[in-house]
Amino acid sequence: MIVRHGERGRGVPEVRLHRSRTLTAADITTLHRLPVTSPARALLDFADVAEPRELELALDEGLATRRVSRTKVREVLQRAGAGRRGAPVLAELVTHRRPSSITRSEGEERLRSMILGCRHIPAPVMQAALHGFSADFYWPQAAYVVEFDGYDWHSTRSAWKRDRRKDRVLDAEGAIKVDRFDWEEINRQALAVVARIASQVAARSAVHAAKPRSRAQHAA
Repeated sequence: MIVRHGERGRGVPEVRLHRSRTLTAADITTLHRLPVTSPARALLDFADVAEPRELELALDEGLATRRVSRTKVREVLQRAGAGRRGAPVLAELVTHRRPSSITRSEGEERLRSMILGCRHIPAPVMQAALHGFSADFYWPQAAYVVEFDGYDWHSTRSAWKRDRRKDRVLDAEGAIKVDRFDWEEINRQALAVVARIASQVAARSAVHAAKPRSRAQHAA
């Protein structure tokens, strides 16, 4: 929250007023025409109250969704990091390049919440066993699978090849279509992702409604 100089924030319930002597124009952006702190500055403020793991995940999500960059975080640390309790931890996370710490389970959980939150999408089978592979989300009635993909820089070439082989096998052995979504898509294009899944499940379910199910489609 940004308060202009001279405002006291009195009479506003459940609002805690914080003042800063280091807030500059470079640390301010606008959201829905309201002045707010920039993502990089918000990370620095969050660092003062967050657990290291919470801060790490917040930074990783900001980098993955491109709302923030390492350069912007370094700049805000130089401007306003002196004496801040969380600045050393944030600086350590930014300085040493490492793979993203967001796990597949976190991404899968976010995607699961999106799917179950849409009344137009029937509940999928989770971690279904199909032709020697495990599918993240499976709709037997539609012969359709959705997979969560980790970050590009977090994936090895062997993992990439294994995933593509999985897609080919499911298509060839079970006529199963596979869609893959990554962290940036489920965060920045959530509506498009949900719409894609809903349309695929509906369309493929209609096509397969009259067909007898194979044993693979009964697997769960």
